[in-house]
Amino acid sequence: MFLVVGLGNPGRRYAATRHNAGFMLVDRLADLSAARFGPAAGKSRVCRVERESGSLILAKPQTYMNLSGVAVRSLLVHYGVDPEELLVVYDEVQLPLGRLRVRRSGSSGGQKGMESIIRIVGTKRIPRLRIGVGGDSVDGDLTGYLLSPFSGDERLVLDSVLDRAVLAVDTILNQGYLRAMDLVNGWRPEEL
Repeated sequence: MFLVVGLGNPGRRYAATRHNAGFMLVDRLADLSAARFGPAAGKSRVCRVERESGSLILAKPQTYMNLSGVAVRSLLVHYGVDPEELLVVYDEVQLPLGRLRVRRSGSSGGQKGMESIIRIVGTKRIPRLRIGVGGDSVDGDLTGYLLSPFSGDERLVLDSVLDRAVLAVDTILNQGYLRAMDLVNGWRPEEL
């Protein structure tokens, strides 16, 4: 079993915002398998999907971004999963919109949800998939930018990125992280 946790903020108010890119990916994975997330349990909404690449538990923490570590720790204990059998997916303002990065470990890079996970789980050895949401209009008001919705043009780019991110998840399960890194870390949406 493999656990994919998308980070975001619960509620309609945040649904289409840049900060919810992680939720958007796990929603895409659930939709592809016609699965639905159940009610909140263990601080996350979860569903199980079967992909050609294997069984996945998809989770959307309901603790809000800055407390994501509380939910992730609860999920790891509940499912008996080691941190290395976990993939955390989240927005990354330091990456331009349309870029993806897979890493097996590292610092939070300032992303508050990942910072919470590293602190509460107690290790930096947590695989992650970062979805670039940065753009030319990023200035001093980072919170306002992250909590704003994607424009129509940005949403078109995001749809391509989410498709590529699904491929990255399947590749991680079938061929491992190195192959997934080769596949997505240098990729740009115009290469479709």
